[in-house]
Amino acid sequence: MLLKRLVLAAAIIFTASAAFAAVQDFGAFTVDVPSGWVSSQNGPTALLNNEDKSAAMSITLEAAKVNSAQALADSFARQFKSGFAEVSKPEAGADGAYSWYMKAMNGTDTLARLSVNNGNYILVTMTNIAAAPVDFAEMLKSIQEK
Repeated sequence: MLLKRLVLAAAIIFTASAAFAAVQDFGAFTVDVPSGWVSSQNGPTALLNNEDKSAAMSITLEAAKVNSAQALADSFARQFKSGFAEVSKPEAGADGAYSWYMKAMNGTDTLARLSVNNGNYILVTMTNIAAAPVDFAEMLKSIQEK
């Protein structure tokens, strides 16, 4: 139920706009990074944090070893269980992407979203969406696979 509310909240704020510094290139994809956010890269994963580190996003784009978004989402959710107090079951959205909710030991909420397209998967995690909802929505819309 909470997962559905988080996904709905994210969908509602997609119409908002934020001030963006620039499009940043992470090799396999680009993303518009808001002013005041810091980015780094670790292999195929882009890591983004807002200034006060109250919110974070990670974006991973890699070749999918399977074409089933459900199988990958289930696998990632199982892997995340060791680091989170709570991990919900991935649920399919109308667009074929799978989303699930995770709660950290300290109570911080994270929403994960995984999709498979053109032989690649993209996994996005958004931590503490309430801290920067407009930034998250705009970054999600701006992700462009190369």
